[in-house]
Amino acid sequence: MVDVANIRLTLEVLATPEQCFDAARDIGIHSQTVWPFTRERAVSEQGYVSQGLIGLGEKVIFEAVHLGVRQRLIAVITEFEYPSRFVDVMEKGAFRSLCHTHLFEKSEVGTTMTDILEYRAPFGWLGSLFDWLILRHYMRAFLRYRQTKLKEYVENTI
Repeated sequence: MVDVANIRLTLEVLATPEQCFDAARDIGIHSQTVWPFTRERAVSEQGYVSQGLIGLGEKVIFEAVHLGVRQRLIAVITEFEYPSRFVDVMEKGAFRSLCHTHLFEKSEVGTTMTDILEYRAPFGWLGSLFDWLILRHYMRAFLRYRQTKLKEYVENTI
């Protein structure tokens, strides 16, 4: 059986839940808040969101280079509760499965922003070994970088 990786990261942001929520679902901001060396970008294709705010039922295609391999991921927004929660699920991509839950809770200083990433690596036991050795660390670092850059973006634009 292939293990499901579960990464949960929380960060305090000096902004409202609405500001954080909208920044997290803004496709243009996404490319500015991921590792530059991945060259991640939204692909403009008919039927897919490639700029602005993504919403319930909408899909986006991201292209990027991760771990030296050019990849394409198609994600769909499956749950949407403004301004507290949205979920994007991989429809097609390198993982066996991937689900990213974004949570935004009002706090004393602004907003507690939580990302929960659940995924299954491909390739059975070899994928599980790769996940244990490399992928989990990579995904945690990628997600933490994105959170930190999103925090900086929101706090510097309000």
